[in-house]
Amino acid sequence: MKRLLAIFLILISITIVLSNELVEDKSYRIINSDKVVLNKHHEKYILNMNGNVHFFYGQIEFYCDKGTIVELNETAKLFKNVVVKKDTLTIKSDYAFYNNIEEVVQFSGNVVAYDYDLNNKIKREFQADTLIYNRKLEEIIASNNVVALEYTENMKATTGYMEYHRNDGYGFMKLNPVIENRKDSLTIRAEKMEYFADFDKVVAMFNTHTKLTEADIFSNFLIYYSEEGKAVYTGDPRIETDLGIGQAQTFNLLFVENNLSHVEFIDECRLDFAFEENKELNNWLTAEKIDIFFEDKKPVSMLAETNVIYQIISEEENENSKDYSKNDSASRKLEIIFTEDNEIEEIRQFDNIQGNYVFKSAKRNKKKE
Repeated sequence: MKRLLAIFLILISITIVLSNELVEDKSYRIINSDKVVLNKHHEKYILNMNGNVHFFYGQIEFYCDKGTIVELNETAKLFKNVVVKKDTLTIKSDYAFYNNIEEVVQFSGNVVAYDYDLNNKIKREFQADTLIYNRKLEEIIASNNVVALEYTENMKATTGYMEYHRNDGYGFMKLNPVIENRKDSLTIRAEKMEYFADFDKVVAMFNTHTKLTEADIFSNFLIYYSEEGKAVYTGDPRIETDLGIGQAQTFNLLFVENNLSHVEFIDECRLDFAFEENKELNNWLTAEKIDIFFEDKKPVSMLAETNVIYQIISEEENENSKDYSKNDSASRKLEIIFTEDNEIEEIRQFDNIQGNYVFKSAKRNKKKE
């Protein structure tokens, strides 16, 4: 009996010593845990916590169902219902590993990160299979099935790899990145993308493809200003619609109230077009600058300037005449007004007008059946 009592007293003394070591001079601070066990293994203290775990380690706050802290190398493992908080950032996952020396947290399994503003309103959200948060650099690196949601600008991005630098408001994406602006009904794909300040500015590089309701645009370089409602395309840009193809050195797209209102073609511009879908692109226009204006997603007018040369063949005349109506002309400036049915209502030429005009001729004789 005395021996059992002595062993019991020794165990109590060891527990008191370990408890003092647990609370004194540590980088972590335990707020709650239903069960805490401190073990010593090869000169390393290993703290195991289980049930409603809540603790601070360095400047970061942690929650989980089960956690382990290894004091010697200042690391922690967290399991199930993991929640990590630092100022306006909250990250949730199934598992996390924390290195307090580097101040880096690695997450895996159903990772979701929420970035709040100072009014505790969500600004952006990141989803991924794996995510790394570097507290020193305030950097987030997400990989595999990455989804980023920007609530301020109503933007959505998907990619295989993403970096976001919180202090600079700068992000980088690669591995099939896609950005969708739901306000402008616009989707951008490229090999690589950079974005700035809440997706206010997006830079897309290499094999970019922009899909609009009205057109598809291809280029090697794109700068998209979502706040200003402007997109600038360079690097062999090409625009394709159901009615034609356009090329130039530079394209500018302008949006008003989230609708396409104006397309600018700048330098070495060429349009090949038809007036009906699935028709040959018999009409063409070249100039140094071409502007097309839209209303309700339809072109209402076109203005071409400087070294304007064009050929316009009326489809109606082409089908009803021996020699279709054809205009070959050159001038300094040309304006075309369209009807609601996308037909030419009026053509106006200005300055140094030269050309050949073939007007309506007799109708073709229909073959007898």
